[in-house]
Amino acid sequence: MTRRELLKGMALSVPLAATVEPESRLVYRRYDQCLPDTLQRWAAEAYARRSKALDAVQTAADIRERQQWARATFWKLIGGEPETLARPSVRTTRQLLRHRYRFEKLTYEGRPGDWIPANLYIPENASGRLPGVLFQCGHSKAGKAADTYQRCCQALAQLGFVVLTFDPIGQGERTGYPGPDGLSRFVVADLEHTIPGQQLILTGETMTRLQVSDAIRSLDVLASHPLVDSSRLIAAGQSGGATLSMMLAAVDDRLAGAVVSSGNTENVVSRAFIPPGAVDDAEQNFLFGAPAGFDRWDLLWPLAPKPLLILTTTKDSGDTYSPNYNSSGDEEQARLQRAYTQLGHGENIQHLETALPHAFSYELRLDTYRWLLKRFLPGAAEITEEPPVSPEAARDLWCTPRGSVHRDLKSAKGPDARRETGKEPPNPLRGPLNPGPVLRGFLGPTAFQMAVQRAAAIRTPADRPDLARLLGVSLVSEARLQILSRSPTRSGTILTAEVRSSEDVWVPLWVFVPRRPVQHLIVLLDPQGRDRDWQEGGLPQSLMDRAVVCAPDLRGTGDAEPGYPPGQPQYAKNHQTEDSYAWSSLVFGRPLLGQRVEDLLVTAAAAAKQFQPAGQLVLAARGHFTVPAVCAAALSKEVTVLHLSEHLVSWRNIAESEDYTHPFANFLPDILRHTDLPELVSQLNVREVRIGRFVDASGSTVPLDRAQPMYPEAHKARTKFSNGTIWDSQAFDYLL
Repeated sequence: MTRRELLKGMALSVPLAATVEPESRLVYRRYDQCLPDTLQRWAAEAYARRSKALDAVQTAADIRERQQWARATFWKLIGGEPETLARPSVRTTRQLLRHRYRFEKLTYEGRPGDWIPANLYIPENASGRLPGVLFQCGHSKAGKAADTYQRCCQALAQLGFVVLTFDPIGQGERTGYPGPDGLSRFVVADLEHTIPGQQLILTGETMTRLQVSDAIRSLDVLASHPLVDSSRLIAAGQSGGATLSMMLAAVDDRLAGAVVSSGNTENVVSRAFIPPGAVDDAEQNFLFGAPAGFDRWDLLWPLAPKPLLILTTTKDSGDTYSPNYNSSGDEEQARLQRAYTQLGHGENIQHLETALPHAFSYELRLDTYRWLLKRFLPGAAEITEEPPVSPEAARDLWCTPRGSVHRDLKSAKGPDARRETGKEPPNPLRGPLNPGPVLRGFLGPTAFQMAVQRAAAIRTPADRPDLARLLGVSLVSEARLQILSRSPTRSGTILTAEVRSSEDVWVPLWVFVPRRPVQHLIVLLDPQGRDRDWQEGGLPQSLMDRAVVCAPDLRGTGDAEPGYPPGQPQYAKNHQTEDSYAWSSLVFGRPLLGQRVEDLLVTAAAAAKQFQPAGQLVLAARGHFTVPAVCAAALSKEVTVLHLSEHLVSWRNIAESEDYTHPFANFLPDILRHTDLPELVSQLNVREVRIGRFVDASGSTVPLDRAQPMYPEAHKARTKFSNGTIWDSQAFDYLL
């Protein structure tokens, strides 16, 4: 140590070791409101931009322009239009006759090699051209076999409609994570969409695009049927199926109308935004939608002025959906109503409510029948009750021999392909019953398998990416550490401090300053927050003989973990998660990972400026905080050593792991097409990288002989690997 460095260290340590001077009482800032306040500010800005654009829609020409914009923007946000397939290849395996209707069991190709199981309900003695209803299922594990969905389809067929209903991804015969009963092992079917949907994001795909693609293909099948009048095609659905009907309405001009029952007719960005906002299943969250001025109600604009029925339950507000559900819907419907009126068909949009809970109740089904009869079967007798219906056992609706397109299948000519009626069920697309090629293997990949396939097809480039852009990070120009209080310890002083990271965000931190002069600074990140080991015997104080140790709480963690939002307990609990805030951040175009990297960059710069280490500035992180640490080290000018423990081996590993547990907060859209963690580590402009214990996406240890080959270039770039966890004072002995 030089004389100048020694004097600097003495000047730093002596005042801090002194007795705490009398000062005003320290009142902790509401760090738990920093992330919510940030989202609220972004929401207010986005709401103002979108409202200004809608207020400018005054004429019929303006409306047409808005409709074209909505469609183009939606496709752009969800990853582009799906590939166009040839005429549907439909396999009809069985026909069953019932009172006043019959139904057929179909499979058809949604994407190349991916087959969709569906049931087609046809009125008894049907002739001529009839209106066709594409009924889209909500998030029931049973999919098309759910009780109330069967009731609706049976009733509509008896009333004179041809109805096609299919199993969405992850439901019914397309369950991707089956339990012992064959249905989803998850508590709710929603996770069948969100768990793989998050993985798909890493590869540049979205669950939204896959779901819309299935809906378009299913409408192809319905429109191609000889009994269906292609000028009277209607999309109808309940809950998640209603939301998917909204998406189909945004992109397919063939629709003549739509019924949206208890759908997610709520914007994420609403007037009275409640963090984290009305984020929901993977397919219902439109990444970067807020900066584009696009939200869920924009899905319905392209349908105008065609007939639209919106059914809601007042109990959904603050229960199934957010407390803004009704007020946001009322505001947006008034805007759309004006557009319908401007186009000369104000009567074509209607909103009906029920007080009953979230379900396709008898009341809502009856409203659906009456509205469809009035609009699409004029002259039909009015009804006062639902036609006689009798839901079937799920097995009786199976289109595949064993109830899954993802399991091994026997030949379609086996006993499960027999014709129970003794008649040849008409199949207009293939002629008489012909099951086609022998069905072997499976009829399509699960959503998780799609993620694996997409990841396998990507070759991550070795070029240095524009990481700041991918993260949405604004590089720090000025940073200042504000000391709030000083508390003595046996070996030095603990500073209570904070750093302002952005307009609404202050990063709280402990700074452990030793009595004797030191050369080094360690910024220490622990997923459990700065309070985990602050006390005597904890890691920060055990390192005070060799460095100033700075332990921050990054955005959304530790003392900065967001407080609970208002609403019914079940709703609030379900949305008070890091995943919800990560989704919301992506909707606002600012990944939560990037926000944390921004906090970390500001903290490191402020700490370096305050303490001016003569030696190393070590950025040390463990667990899932190693990912923001790697990203920050790639962008920081101050960090000289990166110290990682329990480090995620790669983003690619997340896409390849069926049972991953790694937090969604560390996911970046389409990141694999730009870089991966091994590439980032190899490109770091630091003196040294130390990595101890690699883990996979489920948190299990990856043996060094498997992990190290994934980091071949990093190994050449002053990177040192260890088999064990390097998260104790001895692991930092290289600073002595």
